[in-house]
Amino acid sequence: MTVVQYFETASSRNRKSAILVVARAIGDGSRPLFSVAVGGRIIVTSTATPAYAAARQLLAEFTDPDTVLVIRHVGGAIADVRTTIAAAAGLTAQEPTQPASKRHRAWRAEA
Repeated sequence: MTVVQYFETASSRNRKSAILVVARAIGDGSRPLFSVAVGGRIIVTSTATPAYAAARQLLAEFTDPDTVLVIRHVGGAIADVRTTIAAAAGLTAQEPTQPASKRHRAWRAEA
């Protein structure tokens, strides 16, 4: 697992470690899908929500939920998402049905 040192924050002054997750676009382009890797190891083979899927997989692998998750796309130099594993694992994204509706929703495991 690739662990990078995270920044000191003004509010906590606590140093936290972070896991760098890299999302790679896959598929035919009709629907954006991604594979997700940590340290070169693919942890999710296909997902529309790479940050959320990676967080759930890392929790399943018993990673500390308070660990910071840093997500970037292949070739990107800047992180796209920074969050904790616990926060990301509890969310999913849906296309809004109305302009003012929320895109991010609580995640529920499928039966």
